[in-house]
Amino acid sequence: MNVQTVLDFEAVTVLASSRRGPVPILLDLADAERLDGRRLSLGSHGYAQLRDGGERLPVHRWVLGAQRGDGRIVDHINGDPYDCRRSNLRFVTAAENSANRRTTAASGFRGVCKRHGRWAAQGKVRGRAVHLGTYDTVQEAAWVAHEWRLANLPGYLGRGFTSVPTVKPVAA
Repeated sequence: MNVQTVLDFEAVTVLASSRRGPVPILLDLADAERLDGRRLSLGSHGYAQLRDGGERLPVHRWVLGAQRGDGRIVDHINGDPYDCRRSNLRFVTAAENSANRRTTAASGFRGVCKRHGRWAAQGKVRGRAVHLGTYDTVQEAAWVAHEWRLANLPGYLGRGFTSVPTVKPVAA
């Protein structure tokens, strides 16, 4: 077992090889012991992987017992693909997995964009856009979009923020 650091009595980092050098992967101690000498590597998909029965399998799927082609999706709750502790993994639907992704929006907030000099909040359900209003500040629009997602998207954990809104909008 290629254990780099014991973090506590339950979690360890195991090094995965990559083209850029070793990458620390966080595992529960029991799962690290279950590796039984198998080495980890970083796949082109960005996830740690191992050989299991002659096939390469992403470590997060191996930890939860998911098999290739079983249709189950494993989500990293905190968004860190190198954190493969059981407490950070869960089975989700495709919609829940999509709801829990990070933002790439220019505003820094998921579902917030500049429209006619104001900040528009929006959401999406079953492929249809939902306009949530326009606001004077990006924080107001972000708060509305965040609250709407919490109420309407199961699996949304609020990870879409690059920072936390500081101002609640005033009811109109």
